[in-house]
Amino acid sequence: MAKAHNTGNTERFDEHLEFELKRGYTAKRETNDEGDTFFQIECILEGKNAEESEEIPYSVKVTWSNVTEFDNSLVNLKGSFKAEVKCIISEDTMLIFDVSTVIAAVNIINKNAAYSIVCIRAGQPEERDKTAENVALHLSAVLNSMVIDNEKGVFEPITGNMLIKLAERAESEMDPSHEGELRIARPKAGQHTHLDFLNRSKNVFGLLGGIAQVNQTGTEYAFIPIKREAEMTDDAGKKAVLERACAKDKGGFPAAEEAFKMAELFRVNLEFFDSAHDREQEIKNGFIQRASVFNVLRSFAWTLGAYCKDNKTEPKNIDIDTLFDIAFFISRRDCLNFTKDDICPVLCGGDDIHIYYLPDAVTKADKTALLKAVNAGVSDDAPKCAVSSLDGLRSELSWMLPAVSTLYDKLESTRDRNEPLQGAAADILYAWCSMAYAAREPIFSDDGPMNCSFSHPDEKPIWESYLEESEREHEKEWLNKYSTLLDKR
Repeated sequence: MAKAHNTGNTERFDEHLEFELKRGYTAKRETNDEGDTFFQIECILEGKNAEESEEIPYSVKVTWSNVTEFDNSLVNLKGSFKAEVKCIISEDTMLIFDVSTVIAAVNIINKNAAYSIVCIRAGQPEERDKTAENVALHLSAVLNSMVIDNEKGVFEPITGNMLIKLAERAESEMDPSHEGELRIARPKAGQHTHLDFLNRSKNVFGLLGGIAQVNQTGTEYAFIPIKREAEMTDDAGKKAVLERACAKDKGGFPAAEEAFKMAELFRVNLEFFDSAHDREQEIKNGFIQRASVFNVLRSFAWTLGAYCKDNKTEPKNIDIDTLFDIAFFISRRDCLNFTKDDICPVLCGGDDIHIYYLPDAVTKADKTALLKAVNAGVSDDAPKCAVSSLDGLRSELSWMLPAVSTLYDKLESTRDRNEPLQGAAADILYAWCSMAYAAREPIFSDDGPMNCSFSHPDEKPIWESYLEESEREHEKEWLNKYSTLLDKR
């Protein structure tokens, strides 16, 4: 075994551990809000030129650990240390697929101390394998720079494939809230391009220190009536297709009426009303403030459908505890627990933006003409508009209604009008109400407006307030003018 020798960039963490870092790596000691000290070891990937170089450094965090023994079912890395040094890829290793975040965690134990070494990296969803490989590369480099109690050794290399398989195994074995009965699903590529775009934009602007924000003041999702789009377009052919589509709609969607009634549950007392963000008014305008909440609805539809299929039951038979478990389970899955299959295929099968929900009676020729018009000039790598079934969407939303009503009844029993109705279950109800009320007619899903200005139902219209004020002023002037005459009488 090689003894430690002081060459290159050597940084000491404590009396037992130091790092002989290769060129390009730097270490700095930092302290968190709780007063705990840790090492931040960073490396910037150098490309052949400035364009190929990574601007954001790969960062590996080193802290003390309270781990004293290993779970043998996890990956134990073999090392060449003479003294007993155990290294294991821990259960904290995971993949977060909405932005393809790779978290790789390693625990080190020897007779004198225990350490935790973690590398976290976000990348594009389609570059998950590359991101995992780079995380593995830099984590291995840090591990193999360690000098423990004056002894230097090496561990078997970590690979990106090793991290991915371990994370997927841990995910498949995860015990959800409701006795392990909830199925895990993962969206396929291209099923949430709007959410991906917003997350990437926020991540990029976040690196600027929060100077810039992405649609933080407005809504990220809107269901736009097709008749409105028909009125606004200058394309005569597109206008004709949209008008024919509206004429084909048979109407008669009772769930929309239920959604309108349920929206009132989100009303707050006037003094707590936010004119820019009010869930009751957003529902009535076909808005959903955050794109992630629309994907909560899709996840609820799929997870509920899978649960009903596996347990041979219907939404009307599911108790509130199970529904709350499903809501909590979805939140643990970063609001993305659905896929493209036979469970709610309209709501869960396509993308999360730019969908025309048209009646089934619309002809194939009209659908083709519409897509040709709206996708003209769209680049090959950009998301395209698509057509889906309004009748199918209504059927799926109606199927969910009994479960949504159960959530409504529970939330109503504890409603405090002095604050907005929020939380995992409330998000499901809010998104369902918005889409179900909008689906009373053919709609198109798009990004929402940057700014909203809503009025509270208890507020008097501006014109009415103006008249009342004018009347008061007139009364005051009249009394001032004739008060002396009244006094004489």
